[in-house]
Amino acid sequence: DVFKAKISTVFPLILNIEPTNDCNAKCYYCPRERTVQSQGENYLDLGTFRKIIDQINGHQLIMLNLHKDGESLLHHDLPEMVGYARKKDAAKIIHLNTNGTLINTKTGKRIIEKEIDDITVSIDAAREETYQKLKKIKGLARLEENIKKAIDYRNRIQSKTRIRVKIMEFDDVETDEIE
Repeated sequence: DVFKAKISTVFPLILNIEPTNDCNAKCYYCPRERTVQSQGENYLDLGTFRKIIDQINGHQLIMLNLHKDGESLLHHDLPEMVGYARKKDAAKIIHLNTNGTLINTKTGKRIIEKEIDDITVSIDAAREETYQKLKKIKGLARLEENIKKAIDYRNRIQSKTRIRVKIMEFDDVETDEIE
């Protein structure tokens, strides 16, 4: 009874929408490859995204996640998606998880301008060798620089977007990399 009084079961509280399953990394732990093998690489049409958001009409999600297995910043319409969800007051929090390689690009800057609430960058390593082993791409130092530039940009335009990084625990990640 306590849950029924506190939590509405009329409409979902959290919605995950994957703008694309395309990715510019090849993380060995990601299930993306299996999906791409069976379904191909896909980009969500902006019109379809708007239809999904319109179905929220009259409800407000706690969180709208704009990611799953793909790198959402590859989708050139991502800023429009964020802006549309923001305009429709679709969620209290609009969130994106990213590998961060494109956070300082035009698309990355525009989602900050559109006031995405939260960006989590999965760096998953503190050393280049570990980063390459996990992600199958090079460029940890460049990634760190791009994150700093994105934070500087956010501060310069006085956006409220929260940008944070995370390192997940894997057997290949040394304990001192996490600490």
